[in-house]
Amino acid sequence: MKIRFIQNIIILSVIFGFYSSKEYACSEIDSIITLRYNKGDYDIAHNIAKKNKEKKGCSPFFYVHLADVFKKFDDFSSTREMYNSAMKKSTEEEYKEINLEYKKLSFLSSQINFIQSIYLSDGNKDKALLNYKELINGNQLWDNGEPFIDLNQNMSYDDKEVFTDWNFNDIGLLHLYVADIYKNKEDYPNAIVHLQAALDINPSVKKYNEYMAVIAKLIAQKGNDFLRLNKLDEAINKYNLSLSIDSSESVIHYNLANAYFKKEDFEKAVVSFKKVVSLDSDKFKAIHKVGVCYQKLDLHDEAVIEFRKAIGTVERLEEKYMSPYHSLGVSFIELSLYRDAIQILNEITALSPKYYKAYETLGIIHSEAEDSQYINFDLALENFTEASNIKSDNYTIKFRIAQLYNIMAENNKENGETKLMNKNFTEAKKYARQCLKLKNTYGGAYFELGVAELNLCNKSSSLKALKKAAKYDRRYRSEVKRYIKKLDSIMNHCK
Repeated sequence: MKIRFIQNIIILSVIFGFYSSKEYACSEIDSIITLRYNKGDYDIAHNIAKKNKEKKGCSPFFYVHLADVFKKFDDFSSTREMYNSAMKKSTEEEYKEINLEYKKLSFLSSQINFIQSIYLSDGNKDKALLNYKELINGNQLWDNGEPFIDLNQNMSYDDKEVFTDWNFNDIGLLHLYVADIYKNKEDYPNAIVHLQAALDINPSVKKYNEYMAVIAKLIAQKGNDFLRLNKLDEAINKYNLSLSIDSSESVIHYNLANAYFKKEDFEKAVVSFKKVVSLDSDKFKAIHKVGVCYQKLDLHDEAVIEFRKAIGTVERLEEKYMSPYHSLGVSFIELSLYRDAIQILNEITALSPKYYKAYETLGIIHSEAEDSQYINFDLALENFTEASNIKSDNYTIKFRIAQLYNIMAENNKENGETKLMNKNFTEAKKYARQCLKLKNTYGGAYFELGVAELNLCNKSSSLKALKKAAKYDRRYRSEVKRYIKKLDSIMNHCK
């Protein structure tokens, strides 16, 4: 499109350069206009026509050809002027032919004005649509103003007399009016059909392209509405329809990608997020989301590459966006690259000390790493506690602290450290209850509470908590059964 535009500018410059240096004859100008018009170079033909509206002494059909150009751009006023200029120069036979075109244009204008006035008064969209479509395609009926063969010479149309059923399928403006009504009915597919018909007639009319862009945005907005309602298939359909009209909007590609992501169609989400980046390489959030999709697909090597790209863009733009740093750390963990994970997570805490997820993930490494050299409960507790201090309303962090205290207490129990064991089980109980205050249906917290109560010799409270753990999270059911069977041995220290 850009190349074609540049070519047209060059051609126009050459043509108007000639005009400034030489006065061209009517026939030469007419040849250029006709050639350009027939080749579909309507912009060039239009510009030359505008420059020569006032040219004198030309043949009737010179002005008729100018009229054709103006009509192609829905400039009916200039079209009439050219028909009038043509008729002044014409012979009797030429006059009849040109005057018929003049009358046809007048008929079109009067019909448009009539339909518009009725539509404005009654707001009947379906009736207006029908009337416009009859103008476009003809209605097989005689309408006042259409030519007919007056067989009985009574100066009026009678049934069965032959008439010309005018149609205006070459007028883009009619398709624009139809598209507008469909738009108001929120029938966007039909609006697009008629806008495309208008563009097929003349792709150089600015208002057709602008209106198509409006329709594309309205369809995308419908997609946004569906996305907010979590109606993902409907949202995806709307976004794809919008992008079929205008694929240059990176925001729409981003929203489409998010819809695919929420639907867990991560392969398609990757394609759409990458399209965002291809349109705007600075869209670091889209780059990051490509990496997250790869994480979901368990492709952590690919994810690492994308997160590094996102971090590079974030740092180049001097943005404060920690998500790709953290996601990189998560992928390092999945690849068992704990040293690299700890390094990047510590970098986050230096860059953004309030980014609680970094502390939480460090806590996970030091409490759950498959490589024992990285297990350090004191460091895990320190990081979980920092995360909880920053994000006090996060129930999962409270759960992790309760779980860690129970693990530490179990170790104390094995080592005969009774005082420290009781202290840690008490802390586990405290954090489990804090978790349940934030989410009272969290099965994991009930399980940790039950374990702590059992080891603190509170049998009744323990059983109550363990049963709730099994009720709210089926994953704990077998573990709860195991604990209940071992009640006496677990509470042996209470005797």
